[in-house]
Amino acid sequence: MSSGVQVHSFPTRLAQNVKRDSISRNFARSPIESPSLRLPGTFIRFHYQKQQPISCILKSSLSILAVLGLAAAMIDSGFAESYSHKALYAPNKEYPYFDATQLSLERDAGEFDLEHARFLAEASLLAYVKETEFIEAKLKKAGFPETRFYAHKGTFAFLAIRDTGLVLCFRGSESANMPDFTTDTKIIQAPFKDYGTAHSGFIEALEWVSDSIDADVSQLLEENPRPVWATGHSLGAALAVLYGIHQHEQVSAVYTMGAPRVGGIKFAKNVEKLVPMFRLINDNDIIPRLPTPPFYKHFGSIYFITSENELITDPPFTKLWESRRKGHASLIESLYKQHWKQGDFSGIPIDYLVDHSPRLYAEALLAASKKD
Repeated sequence: MSSGVQVHSFPTRLAQNVKRDSISRNFARSPIESPSLRLPGTFIRFHYQKQQPISCILKSSLSILAVLGLAAAMIDSGFAESYSHKALYAPNKEYPYFDATQLSLERDAGEFDLEHARFLAEASLLAYVKETEFIEAKLKKAGFPETRFYAHKGTFAFLAIRDTGLVLCFRGSESANMPDFTTDTKIIQAPFKDYGTAHSGFIEALEWVSDSIDADVSQLLEENPRPVWATGHSLGAALAVLYGIHQHEQVSAVYTMGAPRVGGIKFAKNVEKLVPMFRLINDNDIIPRLPTPPFYKHFGSIYFITSENELITDPPFTKLWESRRKGHASLIESLYKQHWKQGDFSGIPIDYLVDHSPRLYAEALLAASKKD
């Protein structure tokens, strides 16, 4: 391993006993968080009955497992390259990381900035690469001379360090990775400090590495106060959210790419103003709609990337519906022209999964910046 790289693997405790979050009987669903979805060839409907809370949890679990199963089934199916699992989700060493974006300090770190979002989306994509030397080299090129790595069980994160800022990035779920799969499906909630209850799997995954991250960040800020950004994609986004809350006095802002819901209603209410939270959602990405209400609730502003690569803050339902309709149609049209017309039926026809790709988040934000 090259110089400047430190690997830590020490567990910590952020939560104690696991208990189910209290269920709000009057939860109001927002249009962007609709609990129903339709996938080609299958139908999943999330329906809750007040008299059957355990049944609700089981249905939510099965819905998540169904989506995960669809994604896993694509791994070895030989899809056309542009929509293959490899192209969308595999560790990507071909992407031109940070060639056209940088983390500027000309604007307030606590305010949403599209340039920051682009940089952090590329960092989130980079986190999936297995070779730490590759990650370190790309971050050095981007102006971060030192990178520290944290790995324990299924959790991986890196801390990119420069005199003017720190970037903490968590890796998301990896295909066929059993620890990640187990983490994602532990949806029973556990206490998270005094804020309420959150996804017990996410809490456990964070506690595997948080002690060593805490020590490094605190030492670096004591030596030289500077902004701290936390980020990640998918599971990594959920861990970034929890870390931002855990260290809200140190973290300047949290940018998430395709983040699932992290905690319950009380939790969301108590933490929504602790740290600036910017939730990026790529059109039909299904993961931000999971786990389902009323047990889980989002918080923080939504930055929605439309099917035409426009970035809209907290869009109205009509704009969401129109964009998502166009997104489904656009994918089918592309598949027809590029694959089906030639007799190739191997492309992924599910926009809910295609739009969750970390690569597409980076590319869509780049396209959005050109329209800005």
